[in-house]
Amino acid sequence: PPRSTLFPYTTLFRSVTEVRRNALSALSHWDQGVPTAQVVALLEDPDADVRREAVNLLEHLNARSSGPAIARLVHDESADVRQNVVQALGNLGVQSGAAAITEALADPNPDVRESAIGALNDLKAPIAEATLLNLLKDQDPDVRERAAQLAGERSITAAIPSLRRMIDDQRSSVRETATQALGNIADPAARQALQAALQSPDPKVRRAAAEALGQDP
Repeated sequence: PPRSTLFPYTTLFRSVTEVRRNALSALSHWDQGVPTAQVVALLEDPDADVRREAVNLLEHLNARSSGPAIARLVHDESADVRQNVVQALGNLGVQSGAAAITEALADPNPDVRESAIGALNDLKAPIAEATLLNLLKDQDPDVRERAAQLAGERSITAAIPSLRRMIDDQRSSVRETATQALGNIADPAARQALQAALQSPDPKVRRAAAEALGQDP
């Protein structure tokens, strides 16, 4: 290949961090012929941005064989790296990464926790009911909302009491999502919760409850 084609490869291990980052970014526009082994090696780079770019590139290349190496970064010091790790594992469909994603459900960063819920759902991987119930009580509203959505999609009857309480959540989108989730759970207790939701002061909750019950909003 011409010298210009080799440029990104030859700069992957330059001592200047910005050069390594730029090389990874350039390679993200390529769909084949990228030296995966060299990119995997950069998962251990001292610079967090380089590690994050390496994760993103391996995901772009659909490098499923790199799943175990990516999963090892689930406890990376950088929250951005950890979030990209769980997203990549979910998008790559690497079932062996489910354990790492499950660990990320307890990550101190809420963005990582939310992404981990989505990644587990992408993998159709199981989640312990106790873990899901804890996530429904998470301090972060985005995490609560994503957990409620998952509970509804998987028809988790054990989540009904939590979802019913979430109809009164401080955030409107959480209230609406919890109501919709109850509508996806075929259980008398869920229907009772929906009947109660018809009296909510939130019009979006009332509408979601009415639609779930087959009534005119």
